[in-house]
Amino acid sequence: MRVPFVSARCALMLILLTALTTREAKAQIAPPGPPGPYAIDLRGSMVGIPQSADFYPTVPSGTIVPARGFGLDAGAHVYLFRLGPSRVGVGGDFTVIRATAVSGTTSSSPSSSSSSSSGSSSTTSIPVTTNIKATARLLTPQLSFNFGTERGWSYLSVGVGTAQIQTTVSDTTDSRERSVDSGSLRAINFGGGARWFPRSHLGVGFDLRFHKLAAGSRVDTPSATLFAAAAGLTIR
Repeated sequence: MRVPFVSARCALMLILLTALTTREAKAQIAPPGPPGPYAIDLRGSMVGIPQSADFYPTVPSGTIVPARGFGLDAGAHVYLFRLGPSRVGVGGDFTVIRATAVSGTTSSSPSSSSSSSSGSSSTTSIPVTTNIKATARLLTPQLSFNFGTERGWSYLSVGVGTAQIQTTVSDTTDSRERSVDSGSLRAINFGGGARWFPRSHLGVGFDLRFHKLAAGSRVDTPSATLFAAAAGLTIR
């Protein structure tokens, strides 16, 4: 007659033991750490190209210039200390992009069949094809404020770096290439992005950034603001 009592006692002890074991296991799972300790990015990049005539050789009226270029962006960042809810990081990116545009215009020249009796002359329209190539290089040191955990975080960052814009023009009326090099321009960059890590050391991320270009030595008024977007892989 005491068997049910013993069974109930054993069942109660088993329940208590299971609860204590589960609680101890949960206590051993450490919460995710802060962002970092470092990140290395390799991303594809799209950057807007300046539209100002100061960045280009003389071209016929109506010539189309490149609107945006595509290339690669590589960077590295380290995360140093906490500041309020964020973790402060320092680093930088280097971006190289290229862009092309082909434009068709017309050029007028005197006609060889001008009338000598009337003293008047006619002109002939000659089609002209203009090729424009642009290369942009951006070096963007950054101070970042990162929010989240090591499994994924967003950030805002700002910095002062350099930019260089080179353009080359050739057309069917002249085989020679004409080029303009902006030289090294000061570039203030600001923007933000995010990184996620579905695996412990490999993740994905994106960055959206504005580059405010200041005056350089080889163009008169080269001020421009470029927008850049990059996305790709992150290693930590």
